[in-house]
Amino acid sequence: MSSFIMEKEDSDLLSVSCIRSFLSNPIRAGQIVVYSVLESTNTTALEMAASGAAHGTVVIANSQTAGRGRRGRFFYSPSGRGIYMSVVLRPKLLPFNSPELVTIFAAVAVCKTIELISIEQEASDSPNWRNLRIKWVNDIFLNGKKICGILTEVAHDTIVVGIGINFTAPSGGYPKELDSIPGALFEMNHVPISKSQFIADIINHLDCPPTSTQILKDYKERLIMLDRAIIVHDYNSSYMATALDVDDTGGLIVRNTEGKIQTLVAGEISITF
Repeated sequence: MSSFIMEKEDSDLLSVSCIRSFLSNPIRAGQIVVYSVLESTNTTALEMAASGAAHGTVVIANSQTAGRGRRGRFFYSPSGRGIYMSVVLRPKLLPFNSPELVTIFAAVAVCKTIELISIEQEASDSPNWRNLRIKWVNDIFLNGKKICGILTEVAHDTIVVGIGINFTAPSGGYPKELDSIPGALFEMNHVPISKSQFIADIINHLDCPPTSTQILKDYKERLIMLDRAIIVHDYNSSYMATALDVDDTGGLIVRNTEGKIQTLVAGEISITF
């Protein structure tokens, strides 16, 4: 992985050349494209994939006008404050091919990138990285605040995984309709790594997928809700349950209040932080 050295002051502008300078493998099959603004990096990545974009192609935007999360939710994507990227993956070139495992893989890749900063920096005023956790299936939380969401979409022979990270908080704060959930990875006065470098290290992780067994092990170690009471939100109802485990395909095994055990492959959960 790349070492954590800040770029020159005021030079934290996303560029292909800068991102490539931090890659473990600068000569890689998938191209990297950077846009000032897009409606959605996932939409553009899906279009590129349909036109033959190679496995590992990365689409990045400085802002999104119509970023989206699961179930069509709006993903707030202010200019210059976040990392908005999507990666084209061809299942036949992965050691696993389910969208659920790809989502899990991406979540672990982001966590490992953040954790590496902590190891390299070792600063007394750095955030409490030990409170970095994943909520099934696709949200990453730091100190109880959501800092990253992941959206995986499938079309034909392609899986596109979108990663949206709140890198620093917007100057005016987050919209009220997002309530108190969002947080940011860094404070504005304490940013130890450029966005280009951070993106490169995520790519480095995604370019070297481990086995599904290792992915699930890494994922479970970072889950926030195992052995805790949760609320399961199905499409038509909500109910209380206890999160027990994650199965080999990424499904969440839960036990409801009547003692019935089932595996969730869709829907959402919430917990009390």
